[in-house]
Amino acid sequence: TGCLCPDCRELVHREQSEAAPLILALNRALDIVTQTYPQAQVITFAYFQTLDAPRTLKPHPHLWINVVSSARSQNMAGDQVGPILGNPANRDYARAIGEWPKIAQNRVTVWHWDSYRADWPSVFYLAENLRYMRDCGIYGVNPQYCGGPWVDLLAWLYLKLAWNPDRDADQLVRQFLSDNYGKEAGRHVWDYLKLAQ
Repeated sequence: TGCLCPDCRELVHREQSEAAPLILALNRALDIVTQTYPQAQVITFAYFQTLDAPRTLKPHPHLWINVVSSARSQNMAGDQVGPILGNPANRDYARAIGEWPKIAQNRVTVWHWDSYRADWPSVFYLAENLRYMRDCGIYGVNPQYCGGPWVDLLAWLYLKLAWNPDRDADQLVRQFLSDNYGKEAGRHVWDYLKLAQ
């Protein structure tokens, strides 16, 4: 919950962002810290209520923003299975990915929650999501893989697409399945993943 004092509420209203008081405080702290430690850098999270970028308040040049896959309300966490762009459940997240790099160029990363349930079919949206992040100016992505039977596939695919998000993701998935399960079994695993999707 953000600060409820009149000054912070006025700043939130003016900037149209719950992140504004946090950014202002971190900016002031970095103004002080960088006088003694000029190379110091800080990273903060844009997460749930603080997901929206402020309208005019820019982060300090030594302040990094880490956008976390979420929505403005903790009651609606977003769709971590499907695509980011064009997905109504991810509109807050998509907007944050697009807006933060405009005010913190080359200092915005993403913490993207992914498969921690057995059969999340997010593998088929990974390339599309990475292309969107790249096109918005995201500096880097931390995919959060918390286990499950497809974590090796997701990690391998992510590494391949991190080098080149324009590669044919379906072809890469088929290659992984064939290499790891054999050609015949790989085709059945592909069918299963598409059915789960």
